[in-house]
Amino acid sequence: MTWSCSDTKDKKSKDDDTEETGKKKKTTIDGEDIDTESDSGSDPADVVKMIFKAAKSGDYSALSDICAPDADGDANDICGIADASEEKQDEFKSYFAKGKVVGDAEVEGSQAKVNIKFGPDGDQEETMMMMKKGKKWKLVSF
Repeated sequence: MTWSCSDTKDKKSKDDDTEETGKKKKTTIDGEDIDTESDSGSDPADVVKMIFKAAKSGDYSALSDICAPDADGDANDICGIADASEEKQDEFKSYFAKGKVVGDAEVEGSQAKVNIKFGPDGDQEETMMMMKKGKKWKLVSF
């Protein structure tokens, strides 16, 4: 990853389609439904999808809670993007807005690997490493 965050600036937009469904809240982005119960960290792939959802919508508020305490620098850059400069947020958006999870998460005990494609053209392959902390999956590295 070639970007990092250190400046402060808050930016928010509403490019997604969100609806209430009983007690669940469902968000549809590019035809994919993501519900907030899964987004809360109960599935490693859904946590990664939150990153792509945030990049598409410009709402980075949920990302501050997805990193493990011992996450690496790139992971912490993702988790801190809400406080980054507008320039860094634009760069984040360009790298992750076209991102997608490839296949199923590989879960072994309290660790998981989630293969993704990301980048300006959505064609760069990478693996995000996750760790289960309590009942929630947290981003450790990529």
